Amino acid sequence: MGKIVIERELSAAFRKGERGAVGEVYRRTYKFLYLLAAGLLKSPDDAFDAVHDVFARVIDRGIELEDDSRLLSYLASAVRRRAYDFLSARKRIEPDAEIENLPSFDSGNPYFASLCPGLSPKETAVLLLHLSFGFSFREIAELTSLPRSSLHDVYASALTKARKNIGDIGDETQS
Repeated sequence: MGKIVIERELSAAFRKGERGAVGEVYRRTYKFLYLLAAGLLKSPDDAFDAVHDVFARVIDRGIELEDDSRLLSYLASAVRRRAYDFLSARKRIEPDAEIENLPSFDSGNPYFASLCPGLSPKETAVLLLHLSFGFSFREIAELTSLPRSSLHDVYASALTKARKNIGDIGDETQS
């Protein structure tokens, strides 16, 4: 692949949106940016989308650079941020996901209930949403209407109970 060189003049023309400059910067940087995104995302389609999203945004909105020699660094950082956005989006459940895949807040989840019979429905929901579905505590607070300030306590309590119950199960199997 060799070293990528973007001259200051080319960078300045790119920032102004000159068609030839945009095409030339794209041609010189695409492989590198694609490989960067693909390394993070492990998906050729998402890597392709990440690179093109960045170029589309830059062309649409333009960029401000204090130093024209920093264009490649800027583009690499933008692609990396976009890749992290893709990874973050993968952790979330889409709003139109099948309802049976979502945990029940009223009765708890039967699987967790059988493993951890001492968990309240609230503790079960917080554990499921955080551990199984990857939701952040902020997102859990929005979904469950639980105060965000108490979620950490609910989560810690649920983990303590779950560890104790799982430890008890391990003790029973060794007997």
